[in-house]
Amino acid sequence: AWSVLAIATGSMRRSMGFKRPGSAKVLPFLLVLFAFFPGIAVVGFRVLFPARVLRRVAAPDQLFSYGSYFNFLRLVVLVLAALAAAEALCPDRRQRVLSLYYASPIRPLLYLLGQVLAVTAVLLLVALLPPLLLWTANVGLADDSLVYLRDNLDQAAKILATGSLLALLYAALGLAVASFTDRRAYAAGTLLGGALVISAAAGIVRGVMKERWAEYTGLIDPLYLPTRLSRWIFGLKLETSVSGYLFLLATLAITVLALAVLVRSYRAVRF
Repeated sequence: AWSVLAIATGSMRRSMGFKRPGSAKVLPFLLVLFAFFPGIAVVGFRVLFPARVLRRVAAPDQLFSYGSYFNFLRLVVLVLAALAAAEALCPDRRQRVLSLYYASPIRPLLYLLGQVLAVTAVLLLVALLPPLLLWTANVGLADDSLVYLRDNLDQAAKILATGSLLALLYAALGLAVASFTDRRAYAAGTLLGGALVISAAAGIVRGVMKERWAEYTGLIDPLYLPTRLSRWIFGLKLETSVSGYLFLLATLAITVLALAVLVRSYRAVRF
């Protein structure tokens, strides 16, 4: 267990640029700050302006809904997933040190478990903490914090569920792609480029085809899928005839499939 934790901790630090040149820290920390910015901005507005002024626009706790926040975060999480997954797997493959891991009590599945934990934890920094910060601020700034907490405790549970599913989905996809190459740039570029191409193609099909089956392309769209899933979890209108349960099942299925690809890829590694 300590060995798995050591692998996870080391990969987390490497993904965030610790013990690496300063340039390696810039993009990960910018992404984290970018993820927190909307929540901090909304909290700032609520602190600076009285509630009666904000109510002319919307309810103070609805200035930026949690569903909208996750819609914003999906791109940030995807980019960070591309960086973190590539940094977790590619250096070990490139430097041919996997045999050193496997000479210890660590076996391939435990090694991969540590990497999955590392990338998922890094992604939770931007997929979970910013919406939780906004929810905490909404509780603290409410007229009656205890009443608001009691009435909106389910929102915190929905944030935990949505953020965890988003982090797991992109962590699995990023690691599956990174398992096929030992070059970080190739891994990150393939994930980002592939996600954009698939999303664009699925969007064109949904826009051009009027048949109902075209809407189901959203189930394999890596950008559209998290958006509909978060809207369904928070009870917002999906704007599609596809059931929200199908978006949940598609998210879980893609995550499991990507992890299976990751495991199969490492079984084929030669030293």
